Amino acid sequence: MAIVRLDPSLAEITKGKAKLKVSASSVRETLLTLDREYPGLRAALVDKGDELQNFVLIYVDDEDIRYCGGLDVEVKPDTEIVIIKAVAGG
Repeated sequence: MAIVRLDPSLAEITKGKAKLKVSASSVRETLLTLDREYPGLRAALVDKGDELQNFVLIYVDDEDIRYCGGLDVEVKPDTEIVIIKAVAGG
């Protein structure tokens, strides 16, 4: 199973869990799978056009998915996914 590490700002959605295990073949499937267990997680990360929101970063084994296939990046059983929801403002 892949390990998903979540930004603390998502803790309210995941009931305080910052590290989750998931079995999925892509980042897209990972988000859909996690959203079934934690409704609202996917909506907090992906816009209605099925693209990452502006202030969301997802890394698969230290690679930013925006530069290597987006939500269709392959996820293997030993993959580590890090999801960061940056805070904007000033």
